[in-house]
Amino acid sequence: LQHLVEVAHAWNCRSLLLEVAEDNEPARTLYASFGFESLQSRRHYYGPGRHAITMRRQLRMPMGSRVFGAEE
Repeated sequence: LQHLVEVAHAWNCRSLLLEVAEDNEPARTLYASFGFESLQSRRHYYGPGRHAITMRRQLRMPMGSRVFGAEE
């Protein structure tokens, strides 16, 4: 996951998105520890009654090029 974040920075991405099973608390905790925030629920994403959470990590500000968390 750290490598993905580093590659995304190198490619000048503004954010990363992912879906994770709503009931997969260990994965949601891991993603949160990497700065991902919950955006929305996707009902029945994995089938009937199996919902997902869309999570996003911002990498760059939309109108600028400063990396969040970067030392100045």
